[in-house]
Amino acid sequence: MILGGQEMKKQLTIAIASVAMLASLLTACGGNNDNNKAAESAGTTTNTGSAPASGAASAKPLKVSVMTQQTAPMPPAADNEIEKLIEKATNTELDVQWIPQNTYGDKLNITLAAGDLPDLIFINDPFSSVFRGLVDQGAFWDLSPYYKDYPNLTSGISETAWELTKQADGGNYGIPRPRPSEGAAFLNIRKDWLDEVGLAVPTTTDELYAALKAIKDKKGITPFPAGVDASGLNLGYLATIESAFTSATWSPSYGGWKLADGKLTNTAFLPEERSAIEYLKKLFDEKLISEDFASIKTDAVNNLFKADKSALIVEKAGNMRNYFDEIVKLDTDFKETDFYPMTTLNGFSPRDPGFNGLISIPKSVSEEKMKGILKMVDTWMNDDVFQYQQWGIEGVHYTVQDGKKVLDTEKANQDGISNYNQIVYVSDPYASSSKDFFEPDTQTLYKQIQDEREKAGSVPDYTVGLNSPTANQNMTEINKSMTDLKIKIILGSAPITAWDDYVNKLKSDATMTKITEELNDAYQKRTGAN
Repeated sequence: MILGGQEMKKQLTIAIASVAMLASLLTACGGNNDNNKAAESAGTTTNTGSAPASGAASAKPLKVSVMTQQTAPMPPAADNEIEKLIEKATNTELDVQWIPQNTYGDKLNITLAAGDLPDLIFINDPFSSVFRGLVDQGAFWDLSPYYKDYPNLTSGISETAWELTKQADGGNYGIPRPRPSEGAAFLNIRKDWLDEVGLAVPTTTDELYAALKAIKDKKGITPFPAGVDASGLNLGYLATIESAFTSATWSPSYGGWKLADGKLTNTAFLPEERSAIEYLKKLFDEKLISEDFASIKTDAVNNLFKADKSALIVEKAGNMRNYFDEIVKLDTDFKETDFYPMTTLNGFSPRDPGFNGLISIPKSVSEEKMKGILKMVDTWMNDDVFQYQQWGIEGVHYTVQDGKKVLDTEKANQDGISNYNQIVYVSDPYASSSKDFFEPDTQTLYKQIQDEREKAGSVPDYTVGLNSPTANQNMTEINKSMTDLKIKIILGSAPITAWDDYVNKLKSDATMTKITEELNDAYQKRTGAN
């Protein structure tokens, strides 16, 4: 995670305070707070914290204090009916502190620094200097030896999420809040236009070039008006083309790094990166990408696709409706499946990290109660329990019409029931690719394409969660210099040999060498590789 100077100073100040206050926190590890004592005196030796979903309890409810963010307009009222249903199903008594999302980061840092932690706490950035410091000091439970004993924690959370949330020592210091790992944003092409020019959906960059050229000649448009990322750190949508050459998913923190034979290599050092730049220059020279690609904004690119003036866009298939509703106004024959997700390009497709923060348990909680909390989360993830925060109560938050549930969004927001997703969440594995309101044939197609991507071996960002102090200080500048040179070469203001010269200098650059060493050391340590 790359921070600005002021934010870095703030984080470091808090981190120092965290360590200073840690003695009191760790002292608490040897004993139990009042909630722990109450829970452990309740006979939890044969039941570690939850009853079956039916609510038939064999022990007193487990008291669990929680701190998490509030994302809905209103927080749930204390002791509301939804919470009561969740408590009954999990045999718990919840004491939830709801913090507005826009202030949660500051409140979390203050709470972590003070050391007086609830039993379960939402960690929005598992790799902040504050949380890393506390993990290093042993302030949170490593759940690695435990979570596989709970079926929903393994089947409902992807292996990718568990892997990429490991800390430097290879431990999992929280339960990942799951998101789909498959179905990441990738290239989507106008299938109807491909049909018009008699071409199949491209699977290689050569086929993509042929398709873009044929569509340009047929339609008289710039088929891929992609622009550079607003940060200037990468080529934006065009970076997807680079990834098809290098087989590496771009990292927002550290740039392009490919994992091969257990070693991370910056993509600048790969001959495939040079080929990617030459390919993009060819697209530019033949007006297959925008003449103003170095300055055009993402919103403008998306609007061109909506306006029936673009053939290719980088997007999650599940967001298709954002474009379809506009295109069909101009082209009434346009079908949902004409927005066609490409499966792979040169065998590559990206994979998302599969998580959004953690819910972590501090060591001030006893091992027995920690297991009870894991059981609570596992039970909460059951369909018959999770539905409470998805739909609420029939007749209050939703009705059933023609056999389908219809949510009263206003009432659900008023009662804040979706806030419980900020404690426990169950992710539809196809949520990034398909939606229930898509046509049945669209759902089938998009899910099939996602499955094919996964089978082909979609590629995650392997640098997620790794820590390189040297990269934190220098990688932004390095990525910016790389991107600037790529743009010059594509525009024709610098020769391709300028890239060769740049890479040769980078190979002997002490800073880049140290970054490579630190990232590889961190990766080896996290994965336990020799």
